[in-house]
Amino acid sequence: GALSPWYIDSLSPLSLETGRMYVTLCGYNPPWEDLSAAQKNSLTHRYQSGCDCKIIHCTSLPCPISTTDACLWMDWGTNNSQNLACIKSNGSCAWK
Repeated sequence: GALSPWYIDSLSPLSLETGRMYVTLCGYNPPWEDLSAAQKNSLTHRYQSGCDCKIIHCTSLPCPISTTDACLWMDWGTNNSQNLACIKSNGSCAWK
């Protein structure tokens, strides 16, 4: 189902400010209305699958990853950043 702004679990990565709702997850704090449909869906369905994954922020190449429990992040602000989630499946994490 859809996430209602009036029902927010205390463990949810969301917070309320008078008249506005924000995502407060890992230092990423956009207003709810700025999230893409994929991001809103992922908050209620997909991101739980990535709880065991780490996101490694890379600002310049090369950025080696020496573990299977991480996703390399290089493209803040692109379409990928609004449509993908770091998800663990078959023992390793990947952008999906």
